[in-house]
Amino acid sequence: MIRRTFYAEGFSQACEQVRDMAIGYGPEAWIANTDNVVLTDGEGSYALFERTGLPHVVIGHYLLQARGKDALRVSREMLDKIFSDKYGVEIIQGFTPLSNLGARWISKKLGFTSHGVVHEDGKPFEYVMLTKQDWSRNG
Repeated sequence: MIRRTFYAEGFSQACEQVRDMAIGYGPEAWIANTDNVVLTDGEGSYALFERTGLPHVVIGHYLLQARGKDALRVSREMLDKIFSDKYGVEIIQGFTPLSNLGARWISKKLGFTSHGVVHEDGKPFEYVMLTKQDWSRNG
């Protein structure tokens, strides 16, 4: 069952896998900001939704312990939860490293639309987006 978490220690451990991509990233401070939403399956997979400052728009980050079809199932459940009326999210933006083929595969399977490649600190990322309206039609 997907639920929101405020448990910083478990979340911090999951963030270790992306620490090299997130310089200056402090998971404890991030989870303490109640505007951000961290969802978990309780088995080591997390979805992080960071408020952008624009109403109803978040940047999504997935830290999945699950793999393959299980990862897809967990990700879908997390999208159902974040797009529920409880959180007021209408648009999810994402930046997926071009080298992370698994994450790019999941983004495509979930219905995220690619909007090209952007560079951050000299590294290429695919910029993707999913709207609540598209999720409701296709999710």
